[in-house]
Amino acid sequence: MTRELQITKPYISSYPGIANFLSILQSHPQAEDWIFQNFIQVVYYENISNQYLHEMTGSLLDLESGLWLIGQYSYCPFFSQYILNREILHQCNSDIVPFFKKMIDDNYYVILYINHKMLSNTPFYQKEDHDNPVMIYGYDDDTEEFLVAGYFYHNLYSFHRITYQDFIRAEENVRNSNDYSNDYIQRIQFLHFRPNMEYIFNKEEFLQYLLDYLESKDHTNKLYFITDKKYYYGLSFYDKMAEQFARHSIDERLVQSLFDQKEMMLVRLPFLYKNHYFTRAHMENLIQKTDDVIKKLETIRNVILKNRIIYGESGWPQHLKNELVDAIYTTQKIDYQLTKELYDYLK
Repeated sequence: MTRELQITKPYISSYPGIANFLSILQSHPQAEDWIFQNFIQVVYYENISNQYLHEMTGSLLDLESGLWLIGQYSYCPFFSQYILNREILHQCNSDIVPFFKKMIDDNYYVILYINHKMLSNTPFYQKEDHDNPVMIYGYDDDTEEFLVAGYFYHNLYSFHRITYQDFIRAEENVRNSNDYSNDYIQRIQFLHFRPNMEYIFNKEEFLQYLLDYLESKDHTNKLYFITDKKYYYGLSFYDKMAEQFARHSIDERLVQSLFDQKEMMLVRLPFLYKNHYFTRAHMENLIQKTDDVIKKLETIRNVILKNRIIYGESGWPQHLKNELVDAIYTTQKIDYQLTKELYDYLK
């Protein structure tokens, strides 16, 4: 018997959270309006306590729920999300394969961490421990394999097959690398897509999100309950990124967050045109300008990747840091002009 839930290649796939999120949503046409209503805002985190903070220090705001250990799926109207502790699962089930197959039969996507070192058909096999999340979206009893999505080759999101036996070993051998990640690794998430949900694109709400980005604020105050960090939104993300690169570490993942935001804008513009929010000529103009910002961000990212081989994250010569910071501020100005033009036209 074979069972496969709907899934497709996502618009952006830099991180598991966003890739899994979009790969499900995009496979259901009724979610299109919700997708293009969101994924506009970015947020930079700054610690104000001694608690461990992920070194990335920034992301799309849509990757955050605003509540500790509660994933972004919780605020999407198309998902019902349930979380089970891995320890409880093992106490109740000696064989996890039938359990996960039953979840798929009941139309639940399953997301959990496994140790890729145990996967015989990946480059990680029998090398160092490598815990990373996968999403099960189906199974094939004829070949005794789970159908999964994750990062298996060259750190690229793809669809893959894992034998039941490999999966059992990979799930059993997850290593808890530190206290911070332990809570995440212990969670198993079950996602149910709600096919009867309806959502209509709201122009006024979309304009508010654009204004938030321009004014570096978040009118939803989504992260209000997380009090150990200070947050910077929208265009101020560039300022904080430049400050971090100049004074501390240089990490391309911050650039990637902005890159992803603009990639989403690039696919959003045809949607807005299709729904008669502006003319074809205006759409083409905005696509060209968005693509220009993407190319500049891609150049910044590539410069970081090239020089990190030589200088690491914090040993850069000052003149290279200065050039990088100048490129960030140049891109920020172009991004402001682009977003302001879109906002003014729709308003």
